[in-house]
Amino acid sequence: MIVDIAELLAGPRRRPVTPGRAGRHEVLTQSLTIAGNAMVTVYHVGDGGIVTMLQADRDSYREDLAEILIDAALTADPAGTTTALVPIAFPLDRAAVTPVGAADMFRRFPEVSAITREVLAVHRSEVIDGELPGGTRPDRVWTREPSPRAAIALLDAWPGGPWHEGVAIVREASALLTRELPGLPSGVRLRVRDAHGHDLTVERRWDRLVGDGIDLPLFTLADTLGPMFLDGSPPPAPLPAGPVPGMLEMTYQTGDRGYAALPLLRPLDECTARLEKQILRHAGNWAVFAGRSGAIVQVRRDDENPVLWLETPDPAASVSRGRLVTMEEAVRMLTILAREDRSAVEELGGLETVRF
Repeated sequence: MIVDIAELLAGPRRRPVTPGRAGRHEVLTQSLTIAGNAMVTVYHVGDGGIVTMLQADRDSYREDLAEILIDAALTADPAGTTTALVPIAFPLDRAAVTPVGAADMFRRFPEVSAITREVLAVHRSEVIDGELPGGTRPDRVWTREPSPRAAIALLDAWPGGPWHEGVAIVREASALLTRELPGLPSGVRLRVRDAHGHDLTVERRWDRLVGDGIDLPLFTLADTLGPMFLDGSPPPAPLPAGPVPGMLEMTYQTGDRGYAALPLLRPLDECTARLEKQILRHAGNWAVFAGRSGAIVQVRRDDENPVLWLETPDPAASVSRGRLVTMEEAVRMLTILAREDRSAVEELGGLETVRF
């Protein structure tokens, strides 16, 4: 079937269609505004009436890349029902050729949808298990930088966490490396797969990411692991580094601001903010803060005034030592714990001994 694409595109909406060229290919172009973005849509009708459609942000549209993308689409299986990735010579180094299916512009012409492919410029690091970046709304800015992605799955339960154990999801590598891996609770393993075939099981141990040959400072992952996600570089060798100062592991329970059943590594200012803005809100709220050595300071909102009970436990003796404190005293105890890795509760004086 040879498609009169110009007639179909003009249709009842009367959107203007302009004949032109993309290199050696004759094409039809439309200028549209989609969700406030000015876009250029290009159509090419090849042998047998196969329609190739590509779309770009107007400011990033390039005729030479349009030609490259059309060439790539013409090498793909015209009867393909899944996305085909074709290498191209461009910073976004893959042409993703995908069936259009029931595209909006051809909704009344299913026979046309059946022979129409859209081709997108993507980077090989962005395509996980055939899933394109952006899902049904991929980024169509041709001048953008690659945005590597990874499939992740929890291998251990994380009560109250954002992900379910054993369920694979796809995440942006930048968020994974800068927020999500540093935010893992202690004792929870995460399986991470990138687009290049690396498959790692990792976990956080204090301020390091370890597992499957990985042993890296937690807050350097964008630099140390980033190249693996982008270009397929081997995972880096273990990298020694001194401890990150001013960090504490924290668990907590509140009546109206959630909980952390497993230890989370957080900077001192976030720990004190949690204390001031959440633990103080209601009687019965509590938090436990631990230093790298295992020294502990724990607090509980009390009904009395001052309203914080603060103590340090001695598990070997099954007792804790503590007293009611002001917020200033509590912050001072956490500061010493974070910076000196010791409990200074005994220095408060006037402590009570509580058996547990």
